[in-house]
Amino acid sequence: MAGRTPYTFDKDTLYGLGKIQATMKEIAAVIGCSYDTVMRRFRDEPELKEFYEAGVAEGKISLRRLQFNSALESVPMQIHLGKTVLKQSETVINENREIVWEVPTYVVDTDGEPVSPPPDAVEPDEDDL
Repeated sequence: MAGRTPYTFDKDTLYGLGKIQATMKEIAAVIGCSYDTVMRRFRDEPELKEFYEAGVAEGKISLRRLQFNSALESVPMQIHLGKTVLKQSETVINENREIVWEVPTYVVDTDGEPVSPPPDAVEPDEDDL
């Protein structure tokens, strides 16, 4: 009795999809199988998942390299990396050298729009500036 023809999980394809941070659903779409098939094959053949994860790691390294190279000429990127990597923040100081407001680092959505600020973020009064 013949079963279904098994889907081909090419290691180079999985590595490449990992480099662009493809989701499991996206991998399934590229291969032409279901999400469950991808998950089952990754479980049953760990070397497939290892190729994918190696691609993910290389993709992250490449993105980090691009960000740092971009920061050489982009002040906004320098600020972004300073806040996210170095945990820097901006502060507002009044004439008595007291910190009256610390600008929080905002989280942005996939369109680059700020997500609501953290609950402890308070706008400074004009008198404090």
